[in-house]
Amino acid sequence: MVFNVNGPCGRFRSISLRCGHDTKLGTPATLGNLRTKIFEQFGVPPFEQHLELRDGEVLKGDENNPLDAPFLKLEPALKRPMHLSLSTRTDPRHAAEKTAAFIECLTSTPPKLKLALHMLKYPSGVPIDPNCKTTIYLYRDETCVYGSSRATLPPLTFALWAEPLTVDVVPVVEELLAQGADPNLTGNEEVSDGSGMGGCRSRGTLTDISPLCHAVQRGSAECVLRLLAAGADPNAHSGSLGREGGLPEAFYGRSLGVYKLKGPNVPADINALLDAARKFHSAHTDSLAEGRADKLSKLSKELHSLLKNRKAAKKEQNVEKSQKGDRKIPSNRKVWR
Repeated sequence: MVFNVNGPCGRFRSISLRCGHDTKLGTPATLGNLRTKIFEQFGVPPFEQHLELRDGEVLKGDENNPLDAPFLKLEPALKRPMHLSLSTRTDPRHAAEKTAAFIECLTSTPPKLKLALHMLKYPSGVPIDPNCKTTIYLYRDETCVYGSSRATLPPLTFALWAEPLTVDVVPVVEELLAQGADPNLTGNEEVSDGSGMGGCRSRGTLTDISPLCHAVQRGSAECVLRLLAAGADPNAHSGSLGREGGLPEAFYGRSLGVYKLKGPNVPADINALLDAARKFHSAHTDSLAEGRADKLSKLSKELHSLLKNRKAAKKEQNVEKSQKGDRKIPSNRKVWR
């Protein structure tokens, strides 16, 4: 199916979708996928799109499946391009529905981070509350629960939960923090200790999980830096299935197979950032509340400088190793003296 879309300010784009179910051949022809393509081409988010056919009929899904209804009524688009008129409208959804849609963008596979970031930066209608905890049920291997697991977390933690090592969540984390997300707002997750099999597994609820715990579990020094610079407590303990809670470092070892992280130890860059933040908090225990913004700004500069220097040192080491490797003489080669 081909659609010629006339958008705002006279912009024109041709969008192609494929009929059938084989995703290898292209994007399936559904209303949800058409709206996603239009967002990519015009920057108008799906919930603000108003699409009209030439006869004035509004293009929308059926009542049972409004997002991904097949184009059963658009047979002419199979034979020749169909013209659509795109205009924008204010997002009509209320706060709860919009927040749920935002969380869905973060937790979908693959995550829709571009759309999530657009929803934060350009609010239409009711803005998203960056500190609104949401309870959802997800199948997540990293929780060690083989089934649908319950999680009650703030948006910042859900953002850090999105497909580690496959997507860059730093822009979303930065925007949430800029809009007032609390870096110390905790949540709960259903987890298992991995013992036993099936229903015999020891299950429970992991409590008081901070966004910093997930940033460490993710193995992202950039996310850890931004949370610490925003005032995240590097000494916050989470609850666990056992009697004692754990510092953020304790989360790094969980589900290495899912996160594809090598080695049992926390990355040196993350350890260095956590140590620097702890020293800073220890030195300003009594005065951190006074002039908090200035002190966090100072901490941010220190952490950015620390990570920058460590990266530069690593780069130099890699260059030296590369040069040594180039100078190494093959064993099967004669050397004339």
